[in-house]
Amino acid sequence: MANKAKILFMLQVPPPVHGAALRNKSLIESKEIKDNFNIKLLPINFADSIADIGKMSIKKIAKVIIYWFRLALALVSRPNAVYFTISPFGTPFLRDVFYVALVRLFGVKRIFHLRGLGIKKSYEGKFKKLLYDFAFKNAYVIILNNNQFEDVSFLPYKECFVVPNGMKDEASEFLNSNIKQESTLLYLSNYVKDKGALLFVDLVEALIRKGYNIKALMAGADADVTKIQIENLLTEKGIDENVEVNGPIFEKQKFELYAKASIFIFPSFIDLNPGVVIEAMQSKLPVVSTPIGGIPEIVDDNETGFIVPEITVKEFVAKTEILLNDSKLREDFGNNGRAKYLKMYNQESFENNIRDTFYKILQQ
Repeated sequence: MANKAKILFMLQVPPPVHGAALRNKSLIESKEIKDNFNIKLLPINFADSIADIGKMSIKKIAKVIIYWFRLALALVSRPNAVYFTISPFGTPFLRDVFYVALVRLFGVKRIFHLRGLGIKKSYEGKFKKLLYDFAFKNAYVIILNNNQFEDVSFLPYKECFVVPNGMKDEASEFLNSNIKQESTLLYLSNYVKDKGALLFVDLVEALIRKGYNIKALMAGADADVTKIQIENLLTEKGIDENVEVNGPIFEKQKFELYAKASIFIFPSFIDLNPGVVIEAMQSKLPVVSTPIGGIPEIVDDNETGFIVPEITVKEFVAKTEILLNDSKLREDFGNNGRAKYLKMYNQESFENNIRDTFYKILQQ
């Protein structure tokens, strides 16, 4: 396609591996996006590992400066827009304003893809309000779901677009496999307290104490909780033989783990649009999760899984028991989840929606 618009992608990409980085990687590699736009990537990777995220260091400060100069050089070529996964709050937001100021200086359109919550809570005090208003003034904003709109509605952006995440179908080859294990719960996320890693352990313990003969699978990278700490905790509780604890797993190995499980548990306190929930649905797993962010938009309560009314072990036990005791319900929820994934959260729809959104912005 002649005269394709130039878009500078300023994105986090793996490593380390986390949901936002994987979604960014899928866009960078998208044939649909590359066929329609002239893409240049400026990768911004501040952390070397999941455990390193949120920690300050001299190395990170140096990277902030280096990326600023790289951005300046990239802007000299006058891209039509900068597509940036801006951080919504905290020190990372203050860092990102440093880059936004440069983009504004060059007069280039800003497209902010917000992959987290926290702006509304942080929008307080004269100085912070000035920074948010400066960063978002006349920018274009992409959010992941309708529930997120409340977090950004008061900002002075030019237009806001809702684009749900989409993912490649990597589960299909395992759907007819014979490796599924009955009464097996799965936690698949980085070992973060706020993602519910420890709550999952407490859930498994509570169900075993109630007499359920269950197994559990866990997989993730070390963060503010480590694999060793979880293994020690399981031993202390006397349930270590019931739980298999893995490190980080990817691609085929990950979907093999989904195929082994019978129920997916995601007890997160913080996630906006978790990719693992979508992966579980494409794997025909019923999901038990929390009323946080856009999770209730992804998981249809009583249709593709359960949304607990409160994030407590008691509520997770109650919902998980229903599924453990009803194999037909597990199957129905799993089939419904797969159907919803194919209709709303597939990779093709995601890429097409992003493509159309870019065109709408560039035409203004």
